[in-house]
Amino acid sequence: MPLDIDRIGTIVSEACTGLADVSESAIIDEALRNLYDGVSAKECSTSLVITARTLIEQEPNYTYAAARLLLDDLRLKV
Repeated sequence: MPLDIDRIGTIVSEACTGLADVSESAIIDEALRNLYDGVSAKECSTSLVITARTLIEQEPNYTYAAARLLLDDLRLKV
């Protein structure tokens, strides 16, 4: 199954809505370095959370983006 970059963009965009100094493209670009066609939705979701977490040192508002991405990941499980 091909990687759905549009879906990733939507998820990250929703997670970053209303957050100052948080770059959607920074999360997406970094996550895409670790993703590939055929990756599971779970692995993709986990990669987005981890990527946002690595950016927290640069900008603390990434904490909120990471939390929102984690919430989206939890919704997949339900």
